[in-house]
Amino acid sequence: MNTTTIDLSVRLFAEARDRAGEDVIAVRLEPPATVGALRRRLAERYPQLEPLLPYAMFAVSHDYVSDEHPLTSEAEIALILPVSGG
Repeated sequence: MNTTTIDLSVRLFAEARDRAGEDVIAVRLEPPATVGALRRRLAERYPQLEPLLPYAMFAVSHDYVSDEHPLTSEAEIALILPVSGG
């Protein structure tokens, strides 16, 4: 069985960007690549992001998506944290 990995770029904002120290991070996933798999991989590779991930939303090509959403190498992915104000 030939398994091809999927290379993704994830744009980070706000506290996620501050914690990772980068605006964009590269992540490689095995198929089937989904937002849920991406969330788990980010927690493994970037433990400093782990506390934020349960509250984070992901946008793919400018649309918010669920953890079941499939990902391709061409996807434009953004990790979005809830906004609080006062």
